[in-house]
Amino acid sequence: MGYGEGTDWFSVDESDTAFAPHKSPGRRAVLLRTWTWGPSARVLPRSLSSRTGIVHDAHDHSGEFPDCWITSEARIVCKVLTVRRSILTSASYMCSEPDAGITAKAMLVT
Repeated sequence: MGYGEGTDWFSVDESDTAFAPHKSPGRRAVLLRTWTWGPSARVLPRSLSSRTGIVHDAHDHSGEFPDCWITSEARIVCKVLTVRRSILTSASYMCSEPDAGITAKAMLVT
């Protein structure tokens, strides 16, 4: 499956993100930002407690994406993280971002 930059969400282990390792064990929703050459990918983390970043509404598409657990408003933190590409798989895939405006904003984060 080809995943979309700025559109596809994954649920990954908190320890794989280096975003909030003190919250491990736990899951972190991350938005694919960029595929890179080699074994890495760049992602943007989603946070319920952050006060900065892109406001991101809850998703309402569980019928189409039953694995999506983005059910509360939060923020997409404008901090690009590098993760192992191997953790972004069909097993960790949650859904596609339904808001094109969010995708546009996420793609501006460098």
